Amino acid sequence: MNADGRLSLAWPFLFIAAAVVAATGWSMPANHALYTWLTPLGRHLPEANFIWIIGGPPLTGLVVFLTAIRRREFAWLWVFLGGVCLEVLTKHWIHTPLPRATPEPAWLARIESWASPSAHRALAVLGRVLHLRRTSTATGGFFHSSFFSGHVFRLTFTVGMLVPGRRWAPWIVALAAGILVVATGGHWAWDVVGGFLAARSGLALVHRIRVHR
Repeated sequence: MNADGRLSLAWPFLFIAAAVVAATGWSMPANHALYTWLTPLGRHLPEANFIWIIGGPPLTGLVVFLTAIRRREFAWLWVFLGGVCLEVLTKHWIHTPLPRATPEPAWLARIESWASPSAHRALAVLGRVLHLRRTSTATGGFFHSSFFSGHVFRLTFTVGMLVPGRRWAPWIVALAAGILVVATGGHWAWDVVGGFLAARSGLALVHRIRVHR
């Protein structure tokens, strides 16, 4: 097995290790330190909250869906959806506290509520469409934890899909998105690490599927 093959196998194990660290709380001292350092940026630059729109499920999901259809490579779509499901599970089972979000303009918050809906809002909309009752109670404890950052996962995975030949691109996107989600108080730094490792695991899985197809 070459070096790329060994690295592709390492990403899932690194993600599992990051999840264990998040669950134990060992990362919280560093999380708080970086949160204190970066949130002044979010308070002085409320436009940083656009990251929650750009990296939201509707926009990134649409890009992945259309690209998968155009390329006729649906492994991209299934792995992306698998990552979204993994995010739901980890945010249910790994009980890391949510940081305090920085203030943002009301108009931006309204756009964000649709471009990056919470579990409660998504189920409420689904309930209205399907004429269901009390769908909000079905969320239980879902999305009450912070690990891992779905926005970092989705943006890193999407960029890795769009420019597969540029290996530096996912790193740069993850770093930029990570700074913004921490600065706006939506995630801890360790959540960013988890989102990046989840995306790299997904990209590696798609690569292996394409190689052995």
